[in-house]
Amino acid sequence: MPKVFQLGYVELGVGDIEATSAHYTNVLGMSVVEAGNGNTAYLSLGQDHHNIALVASAQRGVRLIGLQLTPGVTPKDLQTELSDLGLHSTVKTDARPGVAELLEVEAPGNSIVQLYTEMTMPNPGFEKSGVAPLKLGHTTFANREAAKVLKFYTEALGFYTTDWYGDMITFLSCNQDHHVVSYVNAPFDKLHHIAFELRDNAQHFVIADQMMKKKVKLEWGPSRHPQGHNIAAYHYDPDRMLIEFYTEMDQYMPAVNQFQPRPWHDRSPLVPKDWAIFGPPKISLWNTEFAFNIPAA
Repeated sequence: MPKVFQLGYVELGVGDIEATSAHYTNVLGMSVVEAGNGNTAYLSLGQDHHNIALVASAQRGVRLIGLQLTPGVTPKDLQTELSDLGLHSTVKTDARPGVAELLEVEAPGNSIVQLYTEMTMPNPGFEKSGVAPLKLGHTTFANREAAKVLKFYTEALGFYTTDWYGDMITFLSCNQDHHVVSYVNAPFDKLHHIAFELRDNAQHFVIADQMMKKKVKLEWGPSRHPQGHNIAAYHYDPDRMLIEFYTEMDQYMPAVNQFQPRPWHDRSPLVPKDWAIFGPPKISLWNTEFAFNIPAA
């Protein structure tokens, strides 16, 4: 059973915190809950203290991610388990706004994962303008040590492997969603994208119109992915970090190792599998062609 149940937050290093913060508020419809001296901004989708944290930094990209622990799992208990696996971690108190205690893990692949029990809920509410996504759904990374990172998530945190494409990319989940994290085996370390779930499919088209008016370019989509079958669309934030909006993500049932059936599935029952056996990689189930190259982004 997974020791965590959701992706809580992503912390990003950004070059222009004012421009990036404005993007997440004006375009995505997030609320700034806390900010400090032009160096930090903590933004909420509607309930938690923050789901995105921005830190002014010369090193742009992901700094860390936060995963919320399954009820009954404590930072100190998990620290002992991680130590037995040879992983270094530190219990920290009041280390970040809204989180009284967390366990910070130096995970493989030069990545930092923070595991926390609770976050304060100032409940700024869902905004009426902008995208106003339902939730922060998943992150995808490219990593030189992808195999070691995957082992950390599956063995140390109990994630399920829900799909994979040879040794190129693997999808992992700690809840019902097809993936909460996924890792691309690559010769470099980089955040590939952050994904937010929209309310429904119709919102894709409303958002496309909104973004056009705000002069934010959609780079790819909407179109349906094969793995996960989510309808997805991508754009860049001001720091050139890729953001996905998605709907209709496959729902995983670990008790039977199957996905809930959907009309657009071409196999029944649909189970986790190696997609490499079905031919070359595809990013669109509809064979939609775009000039933008997602794997190279």
